Amino acid sequence: MKIPTPLYIALLCCVVHCCVSGICPFAMRLFLCFGIAGVNMNTQQKDVLPEGLGVVAGVSHFAAVAVFLGTSSLAKSRVSRKEKKLVLSTALASLLSCLLGFLDDVLELRWRQKLFLPALALLPFLREFELRKTRLHGTARFFPLHRLASYLLLSLCAVFAVNAINILSGINGIEITQSVIIACGALALPTAPQKGENVAAVLPLALLVATGTALLRLNRYPATLFVGDSFCFYAGTTIALSWFLEDTRGEYILFVLPQTLNFLVSLPQLLKIRPCPKHRLPMFCAESQTLRPSSCDGKTNFTLLNIVLWLREMDERELAATMALVQVLCVSAGILFPLIWDQFIPTQNETEWKNLRQSSPSRLASPRFLEGMASSGPWSTESTSTSSEHRTT
Repeated sequence: MKIPTPLYIALLCCVVHCCVSGICPFAMRLFLCFGIAGVNMNTQQKDVLPEGLGVVAGVSHFAAVAVFLGTSSLAKSRVSRKEKKLVLSTALASLLSCLLGFLDDVLELRWRQKLFLPALALLPFLREFELRKTRLHGTARFFPLHRLASYLLLSLCAVFAVNAINILSGINGIEITQSVIIACGALALPTAPQKGENVAAVLPLALLVATGTALLRLNRYPATLFVGDSFCFYAGTTIALSWFLEDTRGEYILFVLPQTLNFLVSLPQLLKIRPCPKHRLPMFCAESQTLRPSSCDGKTNFTLLNIVLWLREMDERELAATMALVQVLCVSAGILFPLIWDQFIPTQNETEWKNLRQSSPSRLASPRFLEGMASSGPWSTESTSTSSEHRTT
C-alpha cells in the first residue's frame, strides 16, 4: 500500500525532528571539547555555549533527502527522474551553504569574505534548475531573461536571503524563529493544495521547519546552544531555493519585509558611513534585567532590534516574542495578498475577453476564432474556461 506523498513527507519530517533533538546533546558536548563555543552576552553570568549547531540541521536535512529519494517508491505519487535530480541538487546546495557557514563559525571570517559564499553553494542547484520564465504576479505576461543574467539574479537573491537572516540576529532564537515562520508561510500559500505533490518545492521547506523547531527548543531563551552562521546560511539558502522553484512569487517580498527593513536601516553601518562593530546585538542591563539599544563610539547601532528597544525597553524573551509577532504579521500579509489581488484585479485573459466582447461581438461567433480557442495561446480553451469559472465564483 502506497502512502500519500504529503503524508509521507510529514512522517519523514517527524523522524528528522526527533533525530535532531537526539543528536544535539551529543554534538553540544563534542563542540565544547573542540572549543567551538561562544559567550552569551545577554546574561549576567556570560555563559559559554557551544556554537555552530546549525550544521546538525543542515546534515540532517541532506540525510533526510537521501532517505526520501531512496524510498520514493513508497510514496503514492511517482517522482520523476528529473525531479529527483532537482531535489538532490537543492539539498546539496543547502548542505554546501551550511558547511560554508560552519566554516565561518570556526574561522570567524570577515563579512566581506563571506558575503558571496552562498553564491558558490548554488552551483549544484543552478546546474539542474531550468529557468523557463520569470512571472510578474497578477498578469499573464512573461519576461524571459538571458540564462547567465538569470543565474546572476538568482545568486544575488540567495546572497541577500542568507545575509538578511544573518544580520537580523542578536538575541536567542530569532534566527530560527524568522526562518521557520517564513517556511510555514510558504507552505501555507493558496497554491499549497495544487503543489502538494511538488516534492522539489515542499520537501526543503518542510525539512527546514522540522530541523528548525528541534533546534529552537535549545536555542530559545534561556539558550543552551548557538546555531551560528551555519543555520543562517542553511535556512537562507533553502528559503531562496524555494522562492526560485515557485517562479519567484511576489509574496516572498512581504515574507522577508522585516529582514529587508533591517538591511536598509543597517546600510549606513554596512557601508562604513557610520562606525560598525563586529557584533551589534542589544546591550544587557544587569540592574533591570532588560535589553537596551547598543551603541558604537557613542552612536546607536542601526538595527531593527534597536529600533524596537528604542521605543520600549524589554527583556530578551519579550523582544523575541515581539519580533516573532512582526514576522507572523508580514507572512500573513503575504498569504492574504494573492487572495485580495485575485478578487479585485482581473487577469489579462479576462480583460481581453471583456474588451473583445464589447468591441467586436461578431468575431466571437466566427469559425476561425472558435478554432483558435481550441489551440494553445491566450485564447485557449483552458484559459477561457478558467476565466469563466473565476467570473462565476
